[in-house]
Amino acid sequence: MGRGCFIAERTIEVALNGGGTRTLRGDQVFLDVGAFASFPAVLGLAEAAPLTHVELLDLDTVPEHLLILGGSYVGLELAQAMRRLGSRVTVCEREERLLPHEDCDIAEAIASCWRTRGSPSSPQPRGPRIPGGPVTGWHSTP
Repeated sequence: MGRGCFIAERTIEVALNGGGTRTLRGDQVFLDVGAFASFPAVLGLAEAAPLTHVELLDLDTVPEHLLILGGSYVGLELAQAMRRLGSRVTVCEREERLLPHEDCDIAEAIASCWRTRGSPSSPQPRGPRIPGGPVTGWHSTP
Protein backbone atom coordinates (compact mmCIF):
# COMPACT_ATOMS: atom_id res chain seq x y z
CA MET A 1 0.00 0.00 0.00
CA GLY A 2 1.07 3.54 -0.53
CA ARG A 3 0.18 6.86 -2.09
CA GLY A 4 0.04 7.23 -5.84
CA CYS A 5 -0.19 9.85 -8.55
CA PHE A 6 -0.42 9.81 -12.32
CA ILE A 7 2.93 10.41 -14.00
CA ALA A 8 1.82 9.71 -17.58
CA GLU A 9 -1.21 8.46 -19.49
CA ARG A 10 -2.51 5.28 -17.77
CA THR A 11 0.62 5.22 -15.58
CA ILE A 12 0.71 5.66 -11.81
CA GLU A 13 3.73 5.93 -9.56
CA VAL A 14 3.16 4.69 -6.01
CA ALA A 15 5.28 5.82 -3.06
CA LEU A 16 5.18 2.64 -0.97
CA ASN A 17 4.51 2.88 2.77
CA GLY A 18 7.52 0.64 3.43
CA GLY A 19 9.81 2.82 1.31
CA GLY A 20 10.63 2.89 -2.36
CA THR A 21 8.34 3.39 -5.33
CA ARG A 22 6.46 1.23 -7.77
CA THR A 23 5.23 2.20 -11.23
CA LEU A 24 1.95 0.70 -12.42
CA ARG A 25 0.54 0.86 -15.94
CA GLY A 26 -2.65 -0.54 -17.38
CA ASP A 27 -4.85 -0.38 -20.45
CA GLN A 28 -7.62 0.85 -18.16
CA VAL A 29 -7.30 2.61 -14.82
CA PHE A 30 -10.25 2.56 -12.41
CA LEU A 31 -10.43 5.02 -9.54
CA ASP A 32 -12.60 3.62 -6.78
CA VAL A 33 -12.70 6.54 -4.37
CA GLY A 34 -15.19 7.72 -1.82
CA ALA A 35 -15.39 4.80 0.61
CA PHE A 36 -13.75 4.70 4.00
CA ALA A 37 -14.00 2.42 6.98
CA SER A 38 -15.84 3.41 10.15
CA PHE A 39 -16.66 1.43 13.24
CA PRO A 40 -20.24 1.33 14.53
CA ALA A 41 -20.90 1.99 18.21
CA VAL A 42 -21.12 -1.67 19.25
CA LEU A 43 -20.39 -2.52 22.86
CA GLY A 44 -17.02 -4.30 23.07
CA LEU A 45 -16.09 -3.76 19.43
CA ALA A 46 -13.15 -1.43 20.09
CA GLU A 47 -11.71 -3.85 22.66
CA ALA A 48 -11.88 -6.67 20.10
CA ALA A 49 -9.38 -4.78 17.89
CA PRO A 50 -11.40 -4.99 14.66
CA LEU A 51 -9.77 -4.77 11.25
CA THR A 52 -10.73 -2.46 8.42
CA HIS A 53 -10.63 -3.68 4.83
CA VAL A 54 -7.08 -2.29 4.60
CA GLU A 55 -5.72 -4.34 7.53
CA LEU A 56 -7.66 -7.43 6.43
CA LEU A 57 -6.05 -7.38 3.00
CA ASP A 58 -2.65 -6.92 4.65
CA LEU A 59 -2.81 -10.16 6.69
CA ASP A 60 -0.21 -12.86 6.03
CA THR A 61 -2.62 -15.73 6.76
CA VAL A 62 -6.26 -16.37 5.93
CA PRO A 63 -8.48 -16.24 9.04
CA GLU A 64 -10.45 -19.38 9.86
CA HIS A 65 -13.65 -17.36 10.44
CA LEU A 66 -14.53 -13.71 9.80
CA LEU A 67 -17.41 -11.60 11.06
CA ILE A 68 -17.97 -8.74 8.64
CA LEU A 69 -20.08 -5.88 9.96
CA GLY A 70 -21.93 -4.30 7.07
CA GLY A 71 -23.57 -5.79 4.01
CA SER A 72 -22.66 -3.00 1.61
CA TYR A 73 -20.66 -3.64 -1.54
CA VAL A 74 -17.33 -3.32 0.29
CA GLY A 75 -18.34 -5.87 2.94
CA LEU A 76 -19.68 -8.26 0.32
CA GLU A 77 -16.57 -7.98 -1.85
CA LEU A 78 -14.42 -8.82 1.18
CA ALA A 79 -16.74 -11.67 2.17
CA GLN A 80 -16.57 -13.20 -1.29
CA ALA A 81 -12.79 -12.81 -1.56
CA MET A 82 -12.12 -14.29 1.87
CA ARG A 83 -14.61 -17.12 1.26
CA ARG A 84 -12.78 -18.02 -1.94
CA LEU A 85 -9.50 -18.01 0.00
CA GLY A 86 -10.95 -20.53 2.45
CA SER A 87 -12.37 -18.51 5.36
CA ARG A 88 -15.77 -19.15 6.86
CA VAL A 89 -17.55 -15.79 6.67
CA THR A 90 -20.49 -14.27 8.52
CA VAL A 91 -21.87 -10.96 7.23
CA CYS A 92 -23.92 -8.90 9.66
CA GLU A 93 -26.21 -6.14 8.34
CA ARG A 94 -28.50 -3.92 10.44
CA GLU A 95 -30.98 -3.28 7.66
CA GLU A 96 -33.62 -5.68 6.32
CA ARG A 97 -31.41 -6.88 3.47
CA LEU A 98 -27.91 -6.89 2.10
CA LEU A 99 -26.94 -3.89 -0.03
CA PRO A 100 -29.47 -1.66 1.74
CA HIS A 101 -28.51 1.42 -0.30
CA GLU A 102 -28.96 -0.28 -3.66
CA ASP A 103 -32.16 -0.85 -5.63
CA CYS A 104 -34.15 -3.80 -4.27
CA ASP A 105 -34.00 -5.73 -7.55
CA ILE A 106 -30.20 -5.39 -7.73
CA ALA A 107 -29.77 -6.44 -4.09
CA GLU A 108 -32.03 -9.47 -4.56
CA ALA A 109 -30.24 -10.51 -7.76
CA ILE A 110 -26.89 -10.43 -5.95
CA ALA A 111 -28.29 -12.32 -2.94
CA SER A 112 -29.70 -14.92 -5.32
CA CYS A 113 -26.31 -15.35 -7.01
CA TRP A 114 -24.68 -15.82 -3.65
CA ARG A 115 -27.20 -18.45 -2.56
CA THR A 116 -26.68 -20.48 -5.75
CA ARG A 117 -22.90 -20.37 -5.27
CA GLY A 118 -22.98 -21.47 -1.65
CA SER A 119 -21.96 -18.07 -0.33
CA PRO A 120 -23.76 -16.14 2.40
CA SER A 121 -27.39 -17.21 2.64
CA SER A 122 -30.50 -15.05 2.85
CA PRO A 123 -31.01 -13.07 6.05
CA GLN A 124 -32.74 -14.58 9.00
CA PRO A 125 -35.88 -12.75 10.12
CA ARG A 126 -34.47 -11.62 13.46
CA GLY A 127 -31.07 -11.24 14.95
CA PRO A 128 -29.47 -10.29 18.24
CA ARG A 129 -29.80 -6.76 19.54
CA ILE A 130 -26.83 -4.47 19.60
CA PRO A 131 -26.70 -0.80 20.65
CA GLY A 132 -28.45 1.23 17.97
CA GLY A 133 -30.98 -1.36 16.91
CA PRO A 134 -31.49 -4.99 15.99
CA VAL A 135 -29.23 -6.87 13.64
CA THR A 136 -31.74 -8.23 11.17
CA GLY A 137 -29.45 -10.04 8.77
CA TRP A 138 -26.94 -12.69 9.66
CA HIS A 139 -25.56 -14.20 6.48
CA SER A 140 -23.22 -17.12 6.95
CA THR A 141 -21.25 -19.47 4.77
CA PRO A 142 -21.29 -23.19 5.48
